[in-house]
Amino acid sequence: MTPTEIEAHLLKHSPEHQLLDPRDDFRSALVGVTRKPSDRWPRTTGTMVAVYSAERVMECLVEQGMDEEGAMEWFCFNIDGSWVGEGTPDFIYDTDDVVMLEAE
Repeated sequence: MTPTEIEAHLLKHSPEHQLLDPRDDFRSALVGVTRKPSDRWPRTTGTMVAVYSAERVMECLVEQGMDEEGAMEWFCFNIDGSWVGEGTPDFIYDTDDVVMLEAE
């Protein structure tokens, strides 16, 4: 699925989902959806959430002008380290062997 198809799928099946903003800047890092996030957050429902490639998110930050160290720090603290509710995105660190659409 393309990032645009993933966004449409989330909108249809999980209106409470959260996406990284600005969306256009991080769209290329959007790789799928899941109802079983691998993160540490205390989720109470099987809410479908967006899945981003952590590596690609950091690449996007570098493209926005950060150096690699700054991008990693910003990602860890301000993006991956931020709980914004049940729809908080999940981040994966290795997308080489992942099939990224977990159906309902």
